[in-house]
Amino acid sequence: MIHVVTLFGDQHKQDILEVECARQNIRFVREDFQSAEEFLEGFSAIDTTVDVVILGETRMETYEKSELFDTIRIAEPNIRIIILFPGYRNQYIEEQIREYKEVYGISDILYEGAGIDAAYFAEVMKKGFLYDCQVNAYDEPEETPPQPKENKCVKIGIIGLTHGCGVTNMAVAISNYVALSQDMPVKVVDFTETGSLRFAKGKKVTYLVHAGIDVERVCRTSGAVIFDFGAPFLLTPKGKLITTEPSFTLGRETCFKGCDLKICMGFSDPWHVGKVKYFWHEKRWKKEVDDSWIFLFDTLPEKLKTKYAVYARNDKEIEARIDRLLKEGSNGT
Repeated sequence: MIHVVTLFGDQHKQDILEVECARQNIRFVREDFQSAEEFLEGFSAIDTTVDVVILGETRMETYEKSELFDTIRIAEPNIRIIILFPGYRNQYIEEQIREYKEVYGISDILYEGAGIDAAYFAEVMKKGFLYDCQVNAYDEPEETPPQPKENKCVKIGIIGLTHGCGVTNMAVAISNYVALSQDMPVKVVDFTETGSLRFAKGKKVTYLVHAGIDVERVCRTSGAVIFDFGAPFLLTPKGKLITTEPSFTLGRETCFKGCDLKICMGFSDPWHVGKVKYFWHEKRWKKEVDDSWIFLFDTLPEKLKTKYAVYARNDKEIEARIDRLLKEGSNGT
């Protein structure tokens, strides 16, 4: 069951959609809000998880959009926000659309065209991200698309050597630090498939735990993205691989390798400390380990000799590394 809330200010649209959506296991959990003010008062009080919100663009013209979107994302961090424009795509200049995509991080944009196609809308609400789709579009000379801006998103991946070493807590801590110190939007992606981040909270931080996350889109709409990979490897105390979690796919491995900062976490006691050697000696990984890697332990290991960056978890150097990375910007990998 997909739960949807709308801000149309037009009951006619709601009535058209409800019949078709009922056939496709989509439920409207709140009758159409009439204004942004009413929406802000009522949305947080909804006691059902909301999966999708559809906002009529004309109903937000006189309201502070950032406040509206922040309210939505604080109440439901994993919600999809769809903006509905009246008329056709060709009627709007690129700056109007770009504001939603680049300032507010919303790429799901629909155009009403000649009317509401209820079947199409139902399919839209059941699918993934839309990337600026058109409804009832008509032919007209296309605008020259602007040149894409250089991607400045900083990507930080965190991986654990053993379960319970604090990967998720570290992801939350780093995301809040980056958001507050840099005053930028940050997203945290849960690749553990445990849903542990569902209840995390943070100002200017969005926690994504749903399936089918479009990593490229997330990076395009964020100043920084933190990836929580959990502890995907079962390792012996000497750093030999026993098995890998099914959730750690080749795509996620590639995502981790492509992060601007790669953090590996573990424990420094004799039973666990040697697990870090998996990354240093395993053919699959040792060529990947460079200056972009950090190895964090609960306390600094006394006998672990290596050329790589090894720190205790609360070492101030971690903040310094992150600050330098944010100042330099992403290398675009």
